[in-house]
Amino acid sequence: MNYSYKAEKLIRFREACVLFAYDDSTGKAPVNGVFKGNPTIGWGHLITSADKYMLAKGFKLTQRQADDLHAKDMQQKAKEVTSYLKVRVSQDTFDALVSFAFNYSPKWVKQITDKLNSGRPLEYVANMFMERSKSVKFLQKCRYADAMLMLKGLVINPENVKLS
Repeated sequence: MNYSYKAEKLIRFREACVLFAYDDSTGKAPVNGVFKGNPTIGWGHLITSADKYMLAKGFKLTQRQADDLHAKDMQQKAKEVTSYLKVRVSQDTFDALVSFAFNYSPKWVKQITDKLNSGRPLEYVANMFMERSKSVKFLQKCRYADAMLMLKGLVINPENVKLS
């Protein structure tokens, strides 16, 4: 299954495009080359050991490179979700899962899809999204947006979500 524009829009609502390496925990360039969180570049691309050249002082992506890297990341996340799913899901559910996968490890994606594969209702999985992100308010808003896409087909900007 392929992701749709809804997954793309949801992710771009929360991921700014930064053309140089930044710390995902602060959203800023690392201090003295030290990252508190994960080194990231472009539209939330996690810099891996294969991408170490992107950490070089002064390295900068072009907008085209950032967009191409993002498309590759989206395809990889869609492939990951597809590999774990054993049941048919709606396009909105698939897009919500791809959005979730964009921010979490394959381990968490597998846990979520295992629940769907075992017949758990969408509401249960939506609650799992929220539970996974309780400690960080903005991530909780992002997971709420994922849940709204999964349950109602709505694409909501996490910035506009009001949590109680």
